[in-house]
Amino acid sequence: MTDPQVFRDLGLVVTDEFLEEPLCSRLSGFARSHAVEPAQVSYRGKVMVDERSRRARWLDVSEDLLKEVETKLSALIPALAKRFKVPLSSYQRPHLIRYSIGDFHGIHVDSAGDMDTRRAPASKVSCVVFLNEGTTAGTKGGFRGGELAFYCLTARPTLEDYRMLLKPQRGRMVAFGSGTYHEVLPVCDGERYTLATWFS
Repeated sequence: MTDPQVFRDLGLVVTDEFLEEPLCSRLSGFARSHAVEPAQVSYRGKVMVDERSRRARWLDVSEDLLKEVETKLSALIPALAKRFKVPLSSYQRPHLIRYSIGDFHGIHVDSAGDMDTRRAPASKVSCVVFLNEGTTAGTKGGFRGGELAFYCLTARPTLEDYRMLLKPQRGRMVAFGSGTYHEVLPVCDGERYTLATWFS
C-alpha cells in the first residue's frame, strides 16, 4: 500500500477525516439500505449495465444528508482549482456507491464519454470519500480488498510505481484529475461504501 503522502507529492489531494465518523456512518447506512440500482457505464454513446467492466450499486445522496456534505464540498472548489490549475465553479450532486463481495470497477478515466453516466460531461476533477474502513482482518463494518488503484502517476512509470494503491480509510477524501487512470479492485469480504462527485 502506498503512503498517502506519496500521492500528495504526485499532485493528488488526500485529506484524512474530511468527513466525521458519525456522518460517514449515516451515509454508509443509507447506502446499505437503499443502493439497489446497478451502476451503469457508457460506451460510445450507449448507456448500459456491463458487469464485465463495473459491478456495484449506487444512488444519489438524499436531501437531508446532502445538506451535511455540501458545505464541505463547496469549500473544496477554490483549493482544487488551484491545485489542478483548472477553473472550477460547481460539482455534480454526489452519490453513494456500494461494493459488495466481488464488486469492482475496472480501469477507467472519469473524463467525458467514459463510464459513469451520472457524471457531468465537463468533469475536470474527480472526488471520492471513503465511508468505511479497508482492513486486512475483516473487522465489523469494514471490508477486505476494494483498494483504489491509480496508474501511471509518475512521469516515467516503473514496475514498482506503475500501479499505486490507496488504502480506504473512513473519512479520507482523495481528489484527482478526471483524466487519471484508476480502478476499484474487487472486494473480498464485507461491503465498501464511498461518496463520489465530480467538479467542473
